[in-house]
Amino acid sequence: MKIESSGRIKDGKGFRDYYVVQKGDTLSKIAKKFNKTEKDLLENNNLTSDKELYEGHVIRLN
Repeated sequence: MKIESSGRIKDGKGFRDYYVVQKGDTLSKIAKKFNKTEKDLLENNNLTSDKELYEGHVIRLN
């Protein structure tokens, strides 16, 4: 399965939106792009900071 830069997947809890981190992305840029808060993204992905992001990392938006 090829993962595009964003989309929806179905897991055991229903449909979830996801995003594939691109070169140069920061948590604040991603949050702004998808009308989320940095705190929500950190919590949804068990992250402590955007220093844990890397190109190709798939993160949950909700």
